[in-house]
Order: sequence, then structure tokens, then C-alpha cells
Amino acid sequence: MGNYGKYCGKGNKGGTAIDDLDRACKAHDACFLGMFNVSEKNKKCNIAFVSKLLPIVQKTSITSYKGIYARGALKIFSKNT
Repeated sequence: MGNYGKYCGKGNKGGTAIDDLDRACKAHDACFLGMFNVSEKNKKCNIAFVSKLLPIVQKTSITSYKGIYARGALKIFSKNT
């Protein structure tokens, strides 16, 4: 799926997040235990992430990289809630 900002995608660059999407990814990075972890903690982490992604998707153009990335993340992590 690639990367966005400093915290969205594999790894992170540290420092201050560049915007609301990057802040959501930073918060998710702090609690996420992996795609195949089915624990309640991981589920709650993904639910919180999805709830932060929804308003970003609603206000961001589908043609921008941010909009594309947010929609992709929403699709992926909605399945893991």
C-alpha cells in the first residue's frame, strides 16, 4: 500500500505527524499488534483507527494521495474490527 507522511505504512520516521491522517496512523502504530493478531486489544486498536479515518475520508478528495491512502487503510482495517 505504500507510505504516507511519517507514520502511515511500514515503519515510521518519527517526529511530528504531518496532518490528521498521519496522527491517526501514529496512534494506531502505538497499539497495533499485527494484521494476524486477533486479540481484543488489537481489535479495539483497529476500531479506534477506523473511527479516526471516517471523517478524514469524508472530507478528503478521492483524487488526492491522502484520500486514496485513507480509503485504502479504511478498507483494510475495517475488515479487522
